[in-house]
Amino acid sequence: MRVFLGGTCANSEWRKELIPMLNIDYFNPDKRPSKTIVCITNEKLKDGKLAMSSQDIKHLDAVGRLVERNGALYFKSLTEVANYLNNVNKDKGVK
Repeated sequence: MRVFLGGTCANSEWRKELIPMLNIDYFNPDKRPSKTIVCITNEKLKDGKLAMSSQDIKHLDAVGRLVERNGALYFKSLTEVANYLNNVNKDKGVK
């Protein structure tokens, strides 16, 4: 399995945090994936403040739950994403 690490590119650092946790093949964006995984995280900015307000997170969580109801996977942390991606094919015997 190869995972597309799509999403925002607006000076976001989430890929730098996620990539070291992955034990699977991945690539940074160049085409669309066949399966959608949504992860909403609230990064700390350089000044120590969170990038999004609690109201932003509330609204994005509602979007995440909606996306999940429509067949995508929804996670709330990069650790959850890494755990899923690292284990998804173990049950199927796929490397």
